[in-house]
Amino acid sequence: MNDNKIKNVNIEIKPRVYGIFSNLPNTVPHVLAEFVDNALQSYLSHKEDLIEIENEYRLKVDIDFQWDDEGNAHLISIKDNGAGIGHDKFIKAFIPAETPDDNSGLNEFGMGLKTAACWLGKNWTVRTKALNETVERRVSFEMDKVISDNVKDLPVDEIPRIDPDEHYTVINITSTEKKNLICKKSLQSYIDDLASIYRRYLRNNEMRLMVNDIVVNFSECQILNAPYVKEPKSPSMYWKKNIDVSFLGGKYKAKGFIGILETMSNKDKGIVLLRRGRVIVGEQSEGHYYSKFLSGQIGSPRDKRIFGELELEGFDVSFNKNDIQDKENLEILMEEVHNSIQRVDPKFFSQASDYRVDERIKIIKKLVKKHEHDKANTDIRPVVINTNVPHNEPDSNIVLQSTAPLLDEPDSLRQYDEKFRIDDRECVLKVRFLEEGGRDLFWIDVSYKAENIYICNINIDHIYFQHFKKPSPEIVALIKALAIGKIMTRENGVDTSSELFNYFNEYIKQIMI
Repeated sequence: MNDNKIKNVNIEIKPRVYGIFSNLPNTVPHVLAEFVDNALQSYLSHKEDLIEIENEYRLKVDIDFQWDDEGNAHLISIKDNGAGIGHDKFIKAFIPAETPDDNSGLNEFGMGLKTAACWLGKNWTVRTKALNETVERRVSFEMDKVISDNVKDLPVDEIPRIDPDEHYTVINITSTEKKNLICKKSLQSYIDDLASIYRRYLRNNEMRLMVNDIVVNFSECQILNAPYVKEPKSPSMYWKKNIDVSFLGGKYKAKGFIGILETMSNKDKGIVLLRRGRVIVGEQSEGHYYSKFLSGQIGSPRDKRIFGELELEGFDVSFNKNDIQDKENLEILMEEVHNSIQRVDPKFFSQASDYRVDERIKIIKKLVKKHEHDKANTDIRPVVINTNVPHNEPDSNIVLQSTAPLLDEPDSLRQYDEKFRIDDRECVLKVRFLEEGGRDLFWIDVSYKAENIYICNINIDHIYFQHFKKPSPEIVALIKALAIGKIMTRENGVDTSSELFNYFNEYIKQIMI
């Protein structure tokens, strides 16, 4: 235990360089990840000691934002219960580009804390209490003062602490950079990216990560469990292959798995590349790594089904740890991965290319069949809606008529039509099922309003259906009711939530699925 008093920490660098850090190419999730990396490395380097003093110890990292009136973060706080920054490391921690003595971990470049903090804001403070030490150390950085006064050293405050078993680090960042703002509306996107980056530690419960009191969890992709497409009567197989390959005498290695997605997906397809336990390429918003050897032609069914996770060795990364260097050898390694799978199971890539059964489409076809009526059936009347009724008394004489001029294209999703009346006008609601990735659950196309045609597009690739597996008849009925309710509020010229729910509640009483 070394509690020698530290009076100053050296930040020897041309002070104006600090002002350039905010211009470095980066993203909010990767910048936040620098702080999480430091906490993780502190934990990993002192894991045995931490568990010795706390049997059920688990690393906890809390990231919190305080929002201004425009929904931008004006205060960023990162707290962790790692082992803290010890005396010897504290001396070097604030020297830019001071490589750690052991750079085999997550904080290998000696740039993370300084560049990340300056990227987010002009002013920041760090206070930390290291395990087995009896002082808390605090240091503050004010960029304008550092640059104007040509500051070379930052003063350190040392506050005595009695308990040597205490351990924590707290970082607060203010005077946030306008060009690198953290936006409240993007909070869920940041959370999803952090979940992807730290999937391994979240998956094995080594770390609890929270953002604004929201627990960050990683959602696993569903792997296809089905018979081989060319042998439909054969037993179902779990289409996942474990990978452990290398080349150039073991200099480059890849270990993990490659699988086939249960459902084709532009969001989840591709390969996630990890290094030293954390994701380098493949966080949620930036997209996964594409390899022609594994995924085939871009946009093909195989491309939309092949996914996986590979832990790499032998490759360098960019200083902000969001890209793999040496792409040429990376693709050679991907070819080795492909060949290793092909040797063990020649059917694997054929299954990814040719498997077509999509349970959602089967359900949609059932929905369409429900709306295939005999044209001679005169008992079915159209929806009748009177737009002149008082706003609080929607028309109660609403009955559904459905017809089915269907699209019969084998590779497209099908549609059906529903007729309804607005006063004396007969209108058609065309219900279409689409795969639209990040689009809304449903939206209304009024391009053909002049022809009394309204199109309700239902996005079956929406995350809602990914959670609940299928667009059931009941859910589609609710969406149809909302769609006609929205159309009616627009026709009335009073597009309010009250009007929408009046029409929705009346229409839903007699809707058919």
